Amino acid sequence: IYGRPNLLDDINKHFEQIAPITLLYRDTAPDKNHVTKTLREFYFNNGEINNFTRAQLTAMFTDGICLAPTNDVVLLHLKYTHQPIYYYIFAYRGTASYTTASDPDYDYGVDHGNELLYLFVLRNDFPNYVPNETDRRVAKVMTTLWTNFAKTGNPTPADDSHFSEKWYPVQSENLEFYLIKNDKDMKMTEKTVLGKN
Repeated sequence: IYGRPNLLDDINKHFEQIAPITLLYRDTAPDKNHVTKTLREFYFNNGEINNFTRAQLTAMFTDGICLAPTNDVVLLHLKYTHQPIYYYIFAYRGTASYTTASDPDYDYGVDHGNELLYLFVLRNDFPNYVPNETDRRVAKVMTTLWTNFAKTGNPTPADDSHFSEKWYPVQSENLEFYLIKNDKDMKMTEKTVLGKN
């Protein structure tokens, strides 16, 4: 969006038409105009959407397209099944990131799917990627978590001493999750509301 100024201008001028489509509530919200007005007020204080509101626009899309639907699915799973839900947020931005693909000069944070770089070799997406030492350690952490889960059904089983902070399943509507910041900073936390930067 920010690499193409006409798109940003369109979002600003036609927010009422674009937001319901891009945030996927056009056909589901009982009052899409109210939702749109609330979004504009919450994320942009009813102001202009421009190069100075990148963080807010990114937060709005993250919340609307990734976090809110994921939270909804986790809550439904919690309500209707008895299987453990290991919820996580991957917050490590290494030397390669999907967020740099269209705008390498701005730090948009960590994109959904970025953890795939640390689980698989993605040469088609990042042909020149050379992991640094921290990237390699994060890859070891991620593959260990996933391997543990595949073997035992628990990413941090009691007999695994690699992780000082254990990853517990979601227990409540507080949506407890494992926050993975890097190879040394992983912890359980909870997020009860979505938010803007």
